[in-house]
Amino acid sequence: MEAVEKKRILVIEDEVHIADGIRLNLSIQGYDVKIAIDGIQGLEKWRSWKPDLIILDIMLPMIDGFSILKTIRQEDEKIPVLILSARGDTKDKIKGLKYGVDDYLSKPFDLEEFLLRVERLIKKKTWYERDKKEKKPGHKMFDGNTYDFGDNHIDFISFKAQCAAGEIVLTEQEIVLLKLFIANKGMPLSRGML
Repeated sequence: MEAVEKKRILVIEDEVHIADGIRLNLSIQGYDVKIAIDGIQGLEKWRSWKPDLIILDIMLPMIDGFSILKTIRQEDEKIPVLILSARGDTKDKIKGLKYGVDDYLSKPFDLEEFLLRVERLIKKKTWYERDKKEKKPGHKMFDGNTYDFGDNHIDFISFKAQCAAGEIVLTEQEIVLLKLFIANKGMPLSRGML
């Protein structure tokens, strides 16, 4: 029987009691967790350890969370990042989204909600990796992060589409089908391919 590798989560948080509480609760859920207590340590651990998810505070010593996020996104657009911060005003959330954060949760937070958000982000990353591995010969699959047509925009990372009617949250299955249809535009697809 093959051992299942634990998903790795890097927590970049300078408040040690909060970081320890997060580590304890994530460890109970079966994750492998490391903590960085400042921005420099956070970037070093991200580069050397290659986590599956980053939980990031904004107010950090040495390098702030937004600068860390910008640096990470310049090198890796796909790693899920969850900002967990006492700064919960709309301006900070918008700034985080502009820099590429996947989710934003304000402190204080509900533990169950936090754990569910983490689980969802890890699941999306796992699905994305599986999708890349399972491409079969003969199957063309769109592998971009976004796709625009007319006034419509699809973001394959956040699972959201923008159209005249507003924003639509897409399921994993819808994302796979859209990628398949885009890559094979104008081509008939067999039921087996779908």
